[in-house]
Amino acid sequence: MPLLNACTFEEQQVLNKIPEQVNVQSVDCFVDETDSLGFEDVLINPSFKKFNGPEIGYGHLRKNLWVRLVLQNKTNQTQDAILSTDQIILEKVDFYKKKEGKWHKEEAGWGIAVQYRELPSYLHAFKISLMPNASDTVYYRVRNQYQVVRLPLNLFNQQQFYQHYHSYLFYDGLVTMALITAILYCLYNLFYSSQKDRKTLVLYPLCGLNKHGMLQLIYWSIV
Repeated sequence: MPLLNACTFEEQQVLNKIPEQVNVQSVDCFVDETDSLGFEDVLINPSFKKFNGPEIGYGHLRKNLWVRLVLQNKTNQTQDAILSTDQIILEKVDFYKKKEGKWHKEEAGWGIAVQYRELPSYLHAFKISLMPNASDTVYYRVRNQYQVVRLPLNLFNQQQFYQHYHSYLFYDGLVTMALITAILYCLYNLFYSSQKDRKTLVLYPLCGLNKHGMLQLIYWSIV
């Protein structure tokens, strides 16, 4: 946990892996308090503000969060980049970018199967093509009903993205194996340990669930 916290403190709003080619000029956020504005309304909305913090996060927001990024191509060649987030627990993600002078929407999130995303990965990743020596604006719309709204963004080229994604899958596999091992170990002790130890194994998760339920009750009573 200290290691994970240390990594979190170092994260920025956009971790730019290609600063020589692309510059992140600005990152602004807008919370739709009405929860009803469409993309056309947001385009002319002046209420975008810079998020004060190292990482875009709004807790249990339960409203539409709009994020506007302005990217600048610093070279005299077209640059193809990928914007991605490591937060896979996002229920709905819409990404808006201009293509041939028109706005196009790409979708991701838990409700969209991997094979139907622009980039077939568990990360919410989208392609961006920047014209030479030009700036371009893209928009995110993020909506979480039951999960925390958190948006750590990364800017990669294609090779960097797939290296990052494969590393992500590897570490995710290690965590999954550790969880399965822990569950099997608990099941083994549940059936083959002494009666006193079995009683402890049964009461411990019940106690944890009871505390979690009390915390949830307190939270919702405040909200």
